[in-house]
Amino acid sequence: INIHINIENYTILPLLLQPVVENAFVHGLENKKGNGEIIIDVKELDNCLVITVLDNGLGMTQSRLISILGSMNNRNEMNTKHIGLANVHQRIKLYYGEQYGIRIESALNEGTKVEIILPQKSEGGGLYVKSIIS
Repeated sequence: INIHINIENYTILPLLLQPVVENAFVHGLENKKGNGEIIIDVKELDNCLVITVLDNGLGMTQSRLISILGSMNNRNEMNTKHIGLANVHQRIKLYYGEQYGIRIESALNEGTKVEIILPQKSEGGGLYVKSIIS
């Protein structure tokens, strides 16, 4: 876990990070041969709070990635295999605004990077980032 900012004043909605880290383990590392690694990076970038979850796991093909991204952005295409990421993505958009959400990059046999993009400073409910990372 790498934290590049002072996280004391940040709050985020509950259960935004857990499904992303769980997916990195289950889909990325569970069937990987050799050492697996999950890196969580927290930083400010372009007036946003960016929480990156990076794994060196199995990754996925571009067609698979396109399918997942499509189901995340279209509630009618959601299926039970991607409901965790889709729910996180939709909750972020509903609570913080359309410009926020999840971005995913992946390469087969190299790993996957998921970025959770949130406003730099948030008002209202949520959990302190420190309690989630600690």
